[in-house]
Amino acid sequence: AGAISVQNAVASAVSVGGKNVRALRMTKYSLVNSLAPPGKKLDGILGTDFLKHFYVKINFREKELTLTETVAKTKTKPLPFIMDNGIPRIKTVLNGKVHTFLRYDSGSSLFDTKDVYINVTAGIWNKLCNLDSATNTGRFLTATGIGGEIKLPVGKIKEIDLSGYHFNSDVFIICQPSKGYFARAGAVGFFGNNLLEKFQEVAFDFKEKKLYIFH
Repeated sequence: AGAISVQNAVASAVSVGGKNVRALRMTKYSLVNSLAPPGKKLDGILGTDFLKHFYVKINFREKELTLTETVAKTKTKPLPFIMDNGIPRIKTVLNGKVHTFLRYDSGSSLFDTKDVYINVTAGIWNKLCNLDSATNTGRFLTATGIGGEIKLPVGKIKEIDLSGYHFNSDVFIICQPSKGYFARAGAVGFFGNNLLEKFQEVAFDFKEKKLYIFH
């Protein structure tokens, strides 16, 4: 919800689970307002700058992250994505009519819920509300961003088609303010682990640019 100047740093090496990435550039800023498990503090966010070097499996049921150099064989049909400034970006259709893209934000967080939440730009929000006035529920979520506390409108839609994968029940959209990244003409919305954790396991093949979803 704003802009901030941050320092850059370069780590000679970052190691996670025995997997190493050298000369990893990172930004330095306060994470004091970020969510963390009870009694813990967040020291950093591990994003695609690191993960894109590996085949990444996330098992939400077992709470395990697996990094490998090779891709396991599977019959599961993948969801293709493109890389948008280092972030996976997937073709999406909302309510069968509104075409857009959603980026995967591996650092976004949300409260525990069985419902699916995605984040959209103000332009996509307006298109959906114009097609169906019932989209706007009148509800808001309160969030803390770079610009301080903000209230984000919440709507409800009937369907998400994520590059051929359908979600058609209890789907909510959160409208992001037209500030910071979302003030750009080419800005798109995003989804986080709130959506992916509805499945037992997912896997990102960054080399082939494919996302696998396992039930």
